[in-house]
Amino acid sequence: IYIPEKIRTIVGANCKIRIGAALCEGKQPVFRVQGGGEPLVIENFWFRRNDVRINNVWYFDIDADRDVKLRNLSDHNILDDNASSPAVTAAGQGGLYLEDVAFGRVRIRQKNVWARQLNIEVGSDDYPMVENDGGRLWILGFKMERKGVCIRTVGGGFTELLGGFLYPTKAISEEVPAVWNDNSNVTAVFCSNSNATDQAADKYYKTVVTERRGGETRSLRRTDLPGRINVGNTVAMYSGYAAVPEAVG
Repeated sequence: IYIPEKIRTIVGANCKIRIGAALCEGKQPVFRVQGGGEPLVIENFWFRRNDVRINNVWYFDIDADRDVKLRNLSDHNILDDNASSPAVTAAGQGGLYLEDVAFGRVRIRQKNVWARQLNIEVGSDDYPMVENDGGRLWILGFKMERKGVCIRTVGGGFTELLGGFLYPTKAISEEVPAVWNDNSNVTAVFCSNSNATDQAADKYYKTVVTERRGGETRSLRRTDLPGRINVGNTVAMYSGYAAVPEAVG
């Protein structure tokens, strides 16, 4: 569905969009937003696929010079862990606002993004849940399940996470961090949780934060941080910066 510039609001009234087989390869988005115009709000949709997991779905391709808000959206946890395509791609000069959304991966490229109550439950060691490539990302309230890198910041991007609850439900590799700062700028406040059986099943982050500066890589390990509920952790604040951000007007 191509959304033209004159459209300002799309309200789903909590309806379900069933994903057809042709869209399950992640090659074409369900919604595409381009161009300028007045701010756009898309809200109150559920995405489904006949109650089975699918590998790849690209819900939103947003390459626009107008502000776009995605609000009250969910895919009902239908994506497979091996899904390689992001659910949302974001570029262009306009801002993106994510409010109370729960779906697959988000990939940002040189864009300003503000997120509140972001829940992603698709994880693997190969694909981060959120990737910020040279953009500016602010998150108030983040939750995850399954496994993998939660937030990866590259290309000199800026990421600020205020309040994250990490609840891994699958085994996590030794060197896979929750937060990955690759020659970029990140501040993060978050915690991870576990239950008594998770330690034996490796369902926790051994490496919590990894930061790369030039040719040097350092990591915060679980044993470096205050504990929380069995093998969980608390990160009161991590901050790693190469530059000072400018204010967004």
